[in-house]
Amino acid sequence: MENGFIKKLVINRSKNNQHKTKIILCINNFMELYNHFSITGNGNTIETGKINNEIIDYLKIETKNIPKGNGLIISIKTGENEKIKLIENLIKKNIKEQINRINEKIKKAHRNSFILAIIGIILIGTTQIFQIFEKRYSLNEFIMVMSWVFMWKAVEIFFFERVKLVKELRVLFKIYLSEIIIEK
Repeated sequence: MENGFIKKLVINRSKNNQHKTKIILCINNFMELYNHFSITGNGNTIETGKINNEIIDYLKIETKNIPKGNGLIISIKTGENEKIKLIENLIKKNIKEQINRINEKIKKAHRNSFILAIIGIILIGTTQIFQIFEKRYSLNEFIMVMSWVFMWKAVEIFFFERVKLVKELRVLFKIYLSEIIIEK
């Protein structure tokens, strides 16, 4: 195939691996593992290179298709079996970085949602004060509309954006906790 990856999803229902889904990943050329420009010419930096994002994206896409209760086995077919620990470390390192990034986004969504809700509540309280002054009806209505905008944006962030991030986090955790094996 185009990048040397043979991609397919196989449900393995054997006796010892019941309820585990196997993703088979074939790596023909060891250098396909790395992002371009993430390693240099000396041999020592191969261990510190970053894994190709196409591999991680493929794992995320295939993991989304797995039933919730199933575990995950990533089966790697490669000619260089002694490098399996390196491949596992590269995958886990990348996934861990993504998990940390998404956790930060979830914290930010919580904080923003809370701040917007508080602003909306304060604005609703302000409209109650302005109702005393009947001469400022248009200002009162403007502030009431703005308060609802802030409240609904808080709801949107908390119930929609945060939920998407939590779903992505579950997929990443499933990959991070997966068993990585070599298949011959």
